[in-house]
Amino acid sequence: MSEQTATAKRNAMGALIATCISALVVNANTSAVAILIPAIADDTGTPATTLQWAVTGYSLVGAAVIVTAGSLGDVFGRRKIFLGGLVLFVGSCVLIALAQDGITVIAGRCIQGAAGATILACGMSLISAANTGKAQLRAVTLWGAASAVGAAAGPLVGGLLASTLGWQGLFWIDAAIGAACIPVALAAVAESNDPDRPRSIDFAGSVLIAAVLAPLIFALTNGDVWGWLSLPTLLCFAITVAAAIGFVLVERRVKAPLIDLKLLKNRVLVGATLSILLGAGTINAIMYVVSRTSKTPTRSAWTPSRRAWRPCPSRPPP
Repeated sequence: MSEQTATAKRNAMGALIATCISALVVNANTSAVAILIPAIADDTGTPATTLQWAVTGYSLVGAAVIVTAGSLGDVFGRRKIFLGGLVLFVGSCVLIALAQDGITVIAGRCIQGAAGATILACGMSLISAANTGKAQLRAVTLWGAASAVGAAAGPLVGGLLASTLGWQGLFWIDAAIGAACIPVALAAVAESNDPDRPRSIDFAGSVLIAAVLAPLIFALTNGDVWGWLSLPTLLCFAITVAAAIGFVLVERRVKAPLIDLKLLKNRVLVGATLSILLGAGTINAIMYVVSRTSKTPTRSAWTPSRRAWRPCPSRPPP
């Protein structure tokens, strides 16, 4: 085996490890937080209705950033942007774990939304660039499986941590795993970009895609409270439609479009994308319902907290 081939295999394996682990952690974190809201509300004294913004803000920022993050990786280097997402993710986890109030938790989750979107967007590009043929298909499949396992395991892990180490434990563990991925990416992941792409960023497209996705998610999140035919809900949908029309018009004219509209003619790609959206939407809907109906588990012996360990009230003898 030549040295070049060995290096390529090492880079492919490094990209697979770093991206799969980070995708698993990001998706587990995403689905676990909804379960932790009651515990965070009790500990910080913030109403659970306010803390729902920790979920909504994450989704809004992530939706606004994910497409732009992939574009930045194509231009400036996917590994650089991926590493930036990892650093931002670790920092946001530490910020949330040290939070003393609900506002800090919400702010940290908004930052985490940008970090998670960046990790997922550039992670997929990294493993696609590091592999070819059947190896590429296998790597993408493993990445998708890791993402699915993370999303499914998140609520279980969140509930377990809430009843043992406390809700902060999730973010400390995620910070540690995210930090461990950084040296792996630095040592064993090759830099890649799109050499045929012009060295320019479609800022108008970035703003418009955010204007398409953010109001849509905002309306779908709050429509049951506002009313689906209320003025705020209809206004959000109107902004989404207007921004979508503007996005199509802009993308047809720019030299380096954020999204190649010709891809919409690929039925297989469109079908796969809709399937992923349907699956992700179902999982997030389940997490939302569970978070609204779940209660913080009672700790059996000792209650961990960021302030002190305190004994649970003892039961009176029968």
